Amino acid sequence: MMMFELLLCMGLWCGAATEVDVLADRGPLPKHVHLAVQFHATASFDVEEWRPLVTVYFKPEDVDRALCLIGFESLGDPDAYNDSSGASGLFQHLPKYWTERSTNAGWSGADIMDPEANVAVAAWLREEGWQHWSPYNRGQCR
Repeated sequence: MMMFELLLCMGLWCGAATEVDVLADRGPLPKHVHLAVQFHATASFDVEEWRPLVTVYFKPEDVDRALCLIGFESLGDPDAYNDSSGASGLFQHLPKYWTERSTNAGWSGADIMDPEANVAVAAWLREEGWQHWSPYNRGQCR
């Protein structure tokens, strides 16, 4: 079963639109506003299944935020792949950065789709801040 969440986006900020009919009745949206639809697989994956692994690599105060990002980035699907950017795995790492980042994080030669490597490299990358993940930049998972 799929659930759809309508997001109203203005620049980098997106917020859930709970009253879709209200939006539809307002006519065309201004150019700086766009709508995005997120698909959530409600029965397939649960980010909580990744808590034990995330707890190994992230600081305790960062675990819930990391799980939130997994939810937004991949819906908890370790095989998630974005056809347009190539972003892969739980944290949707970009292949163009993976070799350098995974090597620097101590995971040289690791497969981007390996859940443990994906989480470990994300924890290493988090030391630079959360800005590497677009949901955080949109005000989610804060």
